Amino acid sequence: MAGLSAEDGKASRAIALAGTGKRVLLTHRGTLDPCAFWQTFGHSRQSFSAMKGTSLEDHYRRYDAVIHLASAAVRVPEAYRRWPEEHRPEDLWQAAELDGLLREVWGGHPGFVEVAGEAGAGAKLAMARGWVREAMQEGLLVGGRGAASGPAHRRAGDRR
Repeated sequence: MAGLSAEDGKASRAIALAGTGKRVLLTHRGTLDPCAFWQTFGHSRQSFSAMKGTSLEDHYRRYDAVIHLASAAVRVPEAYRRWPEEHRPEDLWQAAELDGLLREVWGGHPGFVEVAGEAGAGAKLAMARGWVREAMQEGLLVGGRGAASGPAHRRAGDRR
């Protein structure tokens, strides 16, 4: 999951989009990702919100858009790799479950976009970069935190 926000963090990286004069801050994990992991241990989404003292909407407001980089475990399971080949502890079943939970928890965000799981990360990242570039050029990410007019529930690469 890559969230787009104006937050600082060690796992965040600001990027400049050539020719736009604008910058986007990409984060590897969003503030709701722990909720998905929480649910894999049998806890409810509601108990996560109660523990954190926040709602889904509180988390959604922190991001202009959310790009879900779907796991290869769902679409191309034969390409999914885990430790020691990759830095993933989840087996195939766990990765697919976690992918579904992440999609559920973030799917209500008005700027949710999904990039389908592929065998390699390169194609997914290229699609995500293209979507970000397009959204920036259209002004969908600047000052419109969670704006319903955003590119909600699209797959990166889809045309309007």
